[in-house]
Amino acid sequence: MSVDNPDEIDFVGQSRETGTIRLVISDHLPWENPEAHLEILRRKVDRYARFIQSGDLNAMVPETRDNLKAIEVFFLMTPPRGRVTTWLEHLGSELAKVGIDFSYQKFEGRW
Repeated sequence: MSVDNPDEIDFVGQSRETGTIRLVISDHLPWENPEAHLEILRRKVDRYARFIQSGDLNAMVPETRDNLKAIEVFFLMTPPRGRVTTWLEHLGSELAKVGIDFSYQKFEGRW
């Protein structure tokens, strides 16, 4: 499962510290074509947001209905600064408007 499979939810977990329900996207794609990469990521994030907003996540894990929901992206390759990181920050702002936290980072472990 990864970013280029937009119909799948890659991973759902819960933070032990905060109780936040974390939906994780693993993104292994290169940044050779940023526009195409962002479109693939946008489709995946949209799917995750629909999964949260539709109530499907709450149906899957009803005891966490009132917990904060978050989408987290782990990139294999660091996103280029500038237009890409601006787009990611804007995406986070848009998701916050509907009560979904958003973060991204470069994955530092073994893929």
